[in-house]
Amino acid sequence: MGITKTSIGRLKEYVTITDTIGSRIELKKTGANFKANCPFHGEKSPSFVVSPSKQIYHCFGCGVSGDAIKFVQEFEKLDFQNAVEVIAKENNFTLEYDDNSNSNKNKSKEIEKAYKLFEALSVQSLRDEDISYLTGRGFSMETIKAFRLGYGSTNDKIIAMYAEHRLDKALLVELGLLGEYQGRLYSPFIKRITFPIRNTIGSIVGFAGRSLDENPKQKYINSKESYYFSKSNTLFNFDKARDVAKAKKWLIIVESQMCVMMCWQVGIQNIVASQGTALTLNHVKMIARLGVKVLLCYDGDKAGLEASTKGAILLSQNGVDGGVALLSDGKDPSDYIKESREGEFKELLRVGTQKRLIPFVLERIAIKTNLDDPFSKKDGVNEAKDFLASLDEVINVEYQPLINTLFETDIKIIKKISSRDDFLDGSVEDNIFYTLSMRSEYYQNVQDYLNMGMFANADYVAILSALMTSNDVKVAYENTYLSLKNLICYEKNVFHNACMQIRIRYLKKMFDNTDEIKEKIIYKNELSRIGIGG
Repeated sequence: MGITKTSIGRLKEYVTITDTIGSRIELKKTGANFKANCPFHGEKSPSFVVSPSKQIYHCFGCGVSGDAIKFVQEFEKLDFQNAVEVIAKENNFTLEYDDNSNSNKNKSKEIEKAYKLFEALSVQSLRDEDISYLTGRGFSMETIKAFRLGYGSTNDKIIAMYAEHRLDKALLVELGLLGEYQGRLYSPFIKRITFPIRNTIGSIVGFAGRSLDENPKQKYINSKESYYFSKSNTLFNFDKARDVAKAKKWLIIVESQMCVMMCWQVGIQNIVASQGTALTLNHVKMIARLGVKVLLCYDGDKAGLEASTKGAILLSQNGVDGGVALLSDGKDPSDYIKESREGEFKELLRVGTQKRLIPFVLERIAIKTNLDDPFSKKDGVNEAKDFLASLDEVINVEYQPLINTLFETDIKIIKKISSRDDFLDGSVEDNIFYTLSMRSEYYQNVQDYLNMGMFANADYVAILSALMTSNDVKVAYENTYLSLKNLICYEKNVFHNACMQIRIRYLKKMFDNTDEIKEKIIYKNELSRIGIGG
């Protein structure tokens, strides 16, 4: 029995290589990448590089490379399928198998069928009074259809439907589609407006229900937590918002599903909801893969402000940039839209993109600090310093002066980065070819110094080939392992001198390695032309 290619592809999209490798060896952030001592050969200086953006690793010492699955295979001595299953289990990801007799695949199909049956029955059961209720709250018919809003039918109808399709009752209870009380089955979603909750690829993994009662014990309910559904692993509308967020470079996060739908209705479609729960590390991992900034837009009350602060800390600590939109008077995003204040709300979002996450957190710490009390100030400053210390070193240094401003103090920045050279880890040749990828116009003046015969390194050859054939050299560079390194782009005169030195070194090596008189004369003449004696 094998795992389907589609399932493996989805797993690769779902997991992050830094989490997979970082849970097994210690990684240290260096620029855009992470470094470590290679676990596959002994070394004192780290040459093992992990690229979050490319989802690959490469060791410049021993040459090993691959993706998250390959790493687990090599590190834990597993075959491919076992490595995939280990990663899936670590990430609470359900795999699909291609063996028709396999119970896992049959169970996956039964789960999918159960969800789709409930969704279809709920949509069919939506009554005129339900539609009137929804439109009265500002929902358009287009939104009702797009998000598959429905109505929780009677217990009898729901149970009869599942019985007709011979679905396993224990599985239905496990999924939360049915509940059991004193031996009797019931549906937790009856007499509620329902809508499906989907995972990152658009498959249904649960449902939410909004009570129609005047004073309900629970206004909103979600499918119960299970192996198949967890609010801490799911962002409502992520499947629809993902591509829009990439295009707009921003993802907006609100609290409730209803707020997402109302915003979507007025064209704000790069938006998701954390579904009433705090933003979690798993949420942040999902977002980080998009490479976008995050705009937190929680409710305008004390709880919303606290959630914004915690979310801003978590995002910043995991390398995600963004901002905070502050709403007023206890309102949530849907209130503005229902009150025809859409323009005002969009302006709050725009302003929020300027209120960046890190300054926002530092401001919140300062606001709760009594600056007239030296001991309170000390505690506040220490909290602010601890927060910055949890961030990337460069960011930590950049924001240190803001502590002095907010806390009306004068703390010296103890650690400064003296130069970019502190982060460089490439050879002269690496830097030459990085410079060529950034400044391809330099090639014309040094093409006599550089040719493909000089280099055995396939990355150098690929870049030279792109230059010689007028192909996009930046694309060629991005497809090499050089892009995993922290390199420097030389100034023109430095670049020219570096290329000349590389050529001289090559010619001397060739002169020493040949016994042919004619070849020695050729190499000696070129060295003389450059200005070096034979």
